Amino acid sequence: MQFLTWVVPMELGISRIPVRREDIKKLKAMGARCIVCLATEWEIAPYWGGIYSYEHAVVNEGMEFYFLPVEPGGAPSTREMIRLLEWISSRATKGRPSAVHCFAGVGRAATVAAGYLIFSKGMTAEAAIDYMRRIRPGAIETYAQEEALMTLSAFLTSILIGQIPIEIALNPPERRKRGIIDRLIAIFRH
Repeated sequence: MQFLTWVVPMELGISRIPVRREDIKKLKAMGARCIVCLATEWEIAPYWGGIYSYEHAVVNEGMEFYFLPVEPGGAPSTREMIRLLEWISSRATKGRPSAVHCFAGVGRAATVAAGYLIFSKGMTAEAAIDYMRRIRPGAIETYAQEEALMTLSAFLTSILIGQIPIEIALNPPERRKRGIIDRLIAIFRH
């Protein structure tokens, strides 16, 4: 299996966990300018000592870093996935491709990559899963990962057909509450 598999050339690739500085340099040489880490801290620790030293090594190479730990076999929540996909997409439009990894680059990373195909390319969940399994054998390992992609696809479709107002999708209840709390704090500070 290749170290970096481009899912969408010069937008998003997937890889296994970089285990030394040379791996980070290799990802950069292959075109990645951002690294998205889905591995847990206990998966990172044997190679980097911890997440902070890993992030430091990435940033020292002039790359951006996004950390969203997901347990093996799992997937990000729909909201976590959308936030991450927005981040990846915003970097891609600025010519800063991302390499997303979990531990082996097959389950969690492939799930996020399939999510990117749904989110930015308009693919169905089924088509995105099939595509990922063709380019990365064994990709999307669990039912939970498949289900996360089906949920993401249904959520985005609901927005597109107007079942969920875009304002609610972009401003979920917990964010609206936080906005109210922030305004109250600002009032009491003055």
